Amino acid sequence: MKRILIIVLLACAVSMSAQDNSEISSYRNKGYSGSVSFTDQALILLGLDTSHGYMFDEHHFLGGGIGFYAAPIKGNPIGYHVHAEYKYYWFKRNSTPTASVKLGYGGAILTDKDYHSDAFMPYGNYKLEPNIGWDWGLKNGNGFSLSLGADILINEILTKDMYAIVLPKISLGIMF
Repeated sequence: MKRILIIVLLACAVSMSAQDNSEISSYRNKGYSGSVSFTDQALILLGLDTSHGYMFDEHHFLGGGIGFYAAPIKGNPIGYHVHAEYKYYWFKRNSTPTASVKLGYGGAILTDKDYHSDAFMPYGNYKLEPNIGWDWGLKNGNGFSLSLGADILINEILTKDMYAIVLPKISLGIMF
């Protein structure tokens, strides 16, 4: 019985120390925080996103950034987007689920003059991107993230007809 009690007490002590703030990676400390992510939208648009902003505490990040993406399809279009981002870290732990949303604007930078596809590379569009994911803190104070989301592009073409395109998106990132 004493052994069981000692094991339970040790387990409680270990779990309480795992919840300690000192266990959270430094990229989640109050102050500047940033990230760089490799993205893939609908298995067609490959990109690179970066966000920089402020951690208000170990749960709340608010920032903004820019991203570029290219499509290895006919015309080889290249696009961009600028965005504001809010990210929420669910737990006070090094490894935690996250939820985020990005709002922004983007469009095509370069397309083949003979070919342009509004379906994958609208000339100008508003962007809403909700994501859920997981962040892992690394021993060096940085973090690694994996998220799944939807890139919702709302476009208004010259005829003033509005339409939305929804592209599934996966992101792998480094947090600093």
